[in-house]
Amino acid sequence: MKRLSHLSPVASIVVVLMIEAALAQGPGDRHWAKQLTVGTGWMANGDRVFLTTDGGRAWKDVTPPPVPKMTTPYGISAVFFIDNSTGWVVMHSDYEEGKTKEGSYNSGTERFFIASTNDAGADWSYRRVSTPQIDHAGLEDSHGLSENASLWFTDAQHGIMNIGIAVGSGPGVYPALIVATSDGGKTWKDIESASAGEMVFTTHNDGWIEGPDGLFVTHDGAKTWKEVALPQPEKAEHDPVYLKGSLPMFPDKDHGFMVAEYRRAGDIGTTVLFSSHDGGHTWKPDKVLPRSPDPDSHTVFTILDLEWRTLALRDHKLVLSSPFASSPLASATVDANLAYVLDVVFLDSFHGWVTVGAEFGPPQLLSTSDAGARWTIITPPPIKGDFVEHPPHLKTGPGIWKRPTS
Repeated sequence: MKRLSHLSPVASIVVVLMIEAALAQGPGDRHWAKQLTVGTGWMANGDRVFLTTDGGRAWKDVTPPPVPKMTTPYGISAVFFIDNSTGWVVMHSDYEEGKTKEGSYNSGTERFFIASTNDAGADWSYRRVSTPQIDHAGLEDSHGLSENASLWFTDAQHGIMNIGIAVGSGPGVYPALIVATSDGGKTWKDIESASAGEMVFTTHNDGWIEGPDGLFVTHDGAKTWKEVALPQPEKAEHDPVYLKGSLPMFPDKDHGFMVAEYRRAGDIGTTVLFSSHDGGHTWKPDKVLPRSPDPDSHTVFTILDLEWRTLALRDHKLVLSSPFASSPLASATVDANLAYVLDVVFLDSFHGWVTVGAEFGPPQLLSTSDAGARWTIITPPPIKGDFVEHPPHLKTGPGIWKRPTS
């Protein structure tokens, strides 16, 4: 890929498990969820952020208040918690201060603030995300910033943010600014620019960005990025490779898993499951599937106990299987309003969260504590008129929402 500028490297990130469902281009339509431990986790939907400490039976609304200098409407672009106390929320809006000594902002740019908490959202501190390149974006001689951003922290001090540049649409036109912090988000500095998209880092040096331009990797702390190249199976040797729209999965820093789809004339001819035992430096094929799974089954791939698994929605059942076996491992009936699996992550051998799209209303968050034998809807309360096809949540205290027990 083209390098946009030469900037300094950054010490990056440690691996965590996260689910994200991006249902539309706008951040306001995105849903994030992350299971931190067996009982704790967070979810963000629309413009709200929730925390749970009892496995999703009750949720606390910890959304940071608007920043005074942000215009209305404003939205949430990214969320990241390293534990149930320490987290960050990136918020965007048109910035009210329309001029600087360098010039005036155009109408197509966004400005970003980051809110941070170390007490589970009881208190938030705010900082404007400011670097030379961010401050220059949107001036009369430069492109503005889009609403899209992704965020990753290695610890309470070191983090990295990917902010999309608003340059139009089409292939090969999704650049981004990448900025880093070493003081918990108080200050930021420009580093190597790359493609816009979601990120995952497994060590200080090794990270991936996945977006409309493809999948890119760095092994030198973001000094350079290159497109991921995977060996093609013989059946797809004449097909261009298309990496399925999810980042590599890393249950730990050494073991990685990746799905690749090989297309000819827009059709998926071959799906290949790859794994890595050296932190993503090299990849080998584990399984070549003759065709993509039935699109009507809404199958996604995941990892359980360092083994490949699939989760599919068939006949109102979530079916957990192995691509190496013919019989399902588990099957559970779910709400008839649920329509398609978006993503699933298992925290351990038994516990996992899955986001599932619905026929009506926003996606739903479900949890299992028995390796998929049963799934329970644990979605936080509806926001801004969202219609949810399950029993309403009950408000039981300031900012606390709890699902009915019957």
